[in-house]
Amino acid sequence: SFFRTNPVNLALYIDALTFLISALTIVNLSQISSARPSEDSTEHAEQVGLVRSIAEGVRFLARQRWLKGLVLGIAGATGAGAAVIGLSQRFADVLQGGNAAYGTLFGTVFVGLASGMFLGPRLMGSFSRRRAVGLGIVACGVTLSIEAIVPNLALAVLTTGIMGFWAGLVWVVSLTLVGSEVTDDMRGRTFAFIYNLMRLVLLIMVAAAPAIAGVIGPHFITISGEQIRADGVTVTLFGAGILSAVLGLVCYRLMDDRPDVSLWADLAAALRRDRPQVGRGTIAGLFIVFEGGEGAGKSTQVRRLAEAIEALGHEVVVTFEPGATVTGKRLREVLLDRDTTLSPMAEAMLYAADRAQHVDSVIRPGIERGAVVISDRYVDSSIAYQAGGRGLPEDDVRRLSLIATGGLRPDLTILLDIPPEVGLTRLTGPADRIETETIQFHHRVRRTFLALAGHNRQRYLILDAQSSPERVHEVLMARVLQLLLTTDLPRENTRPPLAQASR
Repeated sequence: SFFRTNPVNLALYIDALTFLISALTIVNLSQISSARPSEDSTEHAEQVGLVRSIAEGVRFLARQRWLKGLVLGIAGATGAGAAVIGLSQRFADVLQGGNAAYGTLFGTVFVGLASGMFLGPRLMGSFSRRRAVGLGIVACGVTLSIEAIVPNLALAVLTTGIMGFWAGLVWVVSLTLVGSEVTDDMRGRTFAFIYNLMRLVLLIMVAAAPAIAGVIGPHFITISGEQIRADGVTVTLFGAGILSAVLGLVCYRLMDDRPDVSLWADLAAALRRDRPQVGRGTIAGLFIVFEGGEGAGKSTQVRRLAEAIEALGHEVVVTFEPGATVTGKRLREVLLDRDTTLSPMAEAMLYAADRAQHVDSVIRPGIERGAVVISDRYVDSSIAYQAGGRGLPEDDVRRLSLIATGGLRPDLTILLDIPPEVGLTRLTGPADRIETETIQFHHRVRRTFLALAGHNRQRYLILDAQSSPERVHEVLMARVLQLLLTTDLPRENTRPPLAQASR
């Protein structure tokens, strides 16, 4: 009977119990942090003022593209959340729910937050954390905009919970990114900047949102005889949601660490729990591949291009497939030995194994350093030879290469096209297992190469390999120079190449 006459007291007792549980948890903590404070942290141990903290943060963020996106997105999400806090009581009144609706909406936000913090990272799998921040903020904004125009309390509670879930996911992923990717000497100040910015945005929006809603006042729009709410609360919440979504898109663009991997491919890999397609990420180097049939002159053009780029002051890594690594050399012996008998699928899988090791130990480290990596053969050779030549399903061959490369694609593929009848006559020395295939096999390979190049002209350069080597080099060098001009590559003393192409 006590709680029937004083229903608010029950909530207060439950709240007191949660405080007691929190206190007991903290008392039983033996150590909050084991990290020893650095000299820099002791110098900044004193309380830093709000203005100074923000000024220091802005200077640091100016040098970090992804952090700019993160902070911008967090500010947008905080602003949207603050608008909800400032207008939640009036929004409940608009829905004619009273104090009970207000309490339900308020509690649902925090249930959603807790769910997002706990379940979000576990459900993401291999999906890019940086992408998740931007998409989560967009989802918060879109959900808030939908909630603003929903005329039903039950649906409003549902959208509030969804918005809280995305906000919780964004919050925990953002803190994890700052904690893992910001250097030790700047991590503390970065957290301080983010927290102070959030306080500032929260303070401004909690005060501004009700004022804006009050200025707009109650209005209705009649469409086809139906009255639609256009009061200040609805318009303000809807606008806050749209603003949050826009800032989320900007955040996504600034933080995207897999720009050459489609969003759907990234999401599908995460849902299937596959190996993530990291693509080239944000690395600064260039990746150029030479493709073509036997006797096309790839080795000659690789050597000439490498010398020309080195003369411009760039580091060049010259490599090839198969066999550019210690493991790859053994695989090459098996793959090209005339006495070896392999099924088409076994052959494709051995090439994929060589490529996986090649990418991890040669190609990706090179472009991560800012070098120009030039490879004699890559993924297209597998598609041309194993799919086109051997008749394997192209999707199967592509999938093998995708797993092996993590989605890393060349910036430019140079196809040296030559009729098999001409190319095979250029070969010197004993023919290997591939070179001894029938002329029909080599024609199928050539047609597949040309089809691949025809589907993506921007990324391919097709050259007639029957032209003089000087003419071929002149044309391809003009295209490569255009690529170099649009890429910010470091200039330094050249280092020895990691591998030398032999075919």
